[in-house]
Order: sequence, then structure tokens, then C-alpha cells
Amino acid sequence: MRRILLLTILALSIYTSKSQELSFTCPRDTILGCNTACFTIKGQFPDLRGLADDYTFQNSSASSVCRPYIDPGGPGPSANLTIDDTYTGIIPLPFGFTFYGTVYNALYISTNGYVTFDVPPAGGSHYEILNNGGGLSATSGSGYPGENLPSLLYDKAIIMGPYHDLNPAYTTSPTQQIKYNVFGTAPNRKWILSFYRVPLFLTPTCNLLIENTHQIILHESTGIVEVYVKDMQICTGWNDGKSMIGMQDITGTKGIMAPGRQASDPAWGN
Repeated sequence: MRRILLLTILALSIYTSKSQELSFTCPRDTILGCNTACFTIKGQFPDLRGLADDYTFQNSSASSVCRPYIDPGGPGPSANLTIDDTYTGIIPLPFGFTFYGTVYNALYISTNGYVTFDVPPAGGSHYEILNNGGGLSATSGSGYPGENLPSLLYDKAIIMGPYHDLNPAYTTSPTQQIKYNVFGTAPNRKWILSFYRVPLFLTPTCNLLIENTHQIILHESTGIVEVYVKDMQICTGWNDGKSMIGMQDITGTKGIMAPGRQASDPAWGN
């Protein structure tokens, strides 16, 4: 397999307006005389990253030799996703993760390449990426535009990495798996969700496209979100072959997408 893309979405820390509002007051005054010997003053400042409530994007393809952290096809706890367009039950995280200024301790995984920190709808996971007059559609070739983030048509508090219509119910990929691992030691652990060789939706052709392997990585302490894409294929007969890498907050009004990987961009992959 060939590596086609490596993308990292980084938390905007000290550059956000909230972080810039930081002030510090020392509650204790010490008066020094002229002959006072030297001594050390220690102070503790809050972690500015924990105050951030927005994100910026950085492409880290140059660091691809250091990825993946763990083998996406290796062992790990299964997400037990075997039915099309479904979510897992609630999955506890090994650490609190700050996402758009809110700390989350659990999430839900969708079969379609994304996670949400919000309680998902009972009707199942969305899979469409085209806007058909104010609703999501997957009908290819109809000229509908791709629906970008932020958007209330998608789940809230979501990370798409990448978002496309996968179907683990197909048996065309005997080695497929959707699993997660914890990598490293506190306070620098990484929670890694892997989609490994999962088929695309749509028979009788797109279900044969099984080289879809990518990861979503949540970094402890920093709020960094990383997306690693090893292989991603294109089904031109569904969603116009489109897919998306991006995320949005719990209100569905603040979001970010990777350049060239928006729903409105041409289909990309291999």
C-alpha cells in the first residue's frame, strides 16, 4: 500500500482570544532590603492550551516517516461495528480530552469514518455529503454541492477523519477492522482510532474498493487532533466520490476543514 496523505489538525493555543485574556496576580508581596541574598522565586501558571476554544490546521506530511504510531491493522479493542451506518455505544476515553473548549471523557464512533462527542441520533449514522435543497443526499451525478463544515446537517462535536460512506457489513475485505488503541504514557498518551481496509458502500462495484485505511488520533493534555490517511479510495457513483476531513463544535456553528479535503472540493484519493 502507498501512503497518500498525512494531515494534522492542531489546537490553537495561545493565539485564541480566550488565551489572550490571561492575567496573573501575585497575592504575596516580598520587600527586599539592599543586602538581601539572592533567592529563587517560583510561580505556577495555568496551561494556556486548556483555555483555547478554537483550532487551526497544519499539514504534517513531512513527518510521515514517524507515522503511524501503531499499526492500523494490528491488534486492539474492536469497536464492534459490523452493521452499515451505525454508531458504537458510548466509549470511555482514558483521559479527559478538550475539544473546542469543552472537556469530554467519552465519545461514539461511526462506521463512516468519524467520531462524535455528542449523543448520536437514534436513526443511525449519516453517510451523505451532498446538499440537496437543505438536506443531505448521496445521489451522485445530480449536481448537488458538497456540504461543508460547520453545518447543522451533520452531527455536532464531530471529528471527520476522513468522512465517507464505508460499509463494514460487506465481506469483500476479510482482514478489515475498526478498532482503537491507547499509545504512550501519561500525560502524553494518544487515543488512536483505526479504520483498516474497510470497504466502501455501493454494490456491485464500490464494495470491491477495500483499501480504506486511516486513523483519528487524540492527544492527551494538548487538545491536538491528528488525522492520518494511508489509503482512501473513490467511489464515483456515490456522493460524487467526495469525502471530507474536518471537525465542528457542539453548537454546529464553528468548524474547520483541511484544505483540499472539503466537501466542496473535487474528489480526492486513489
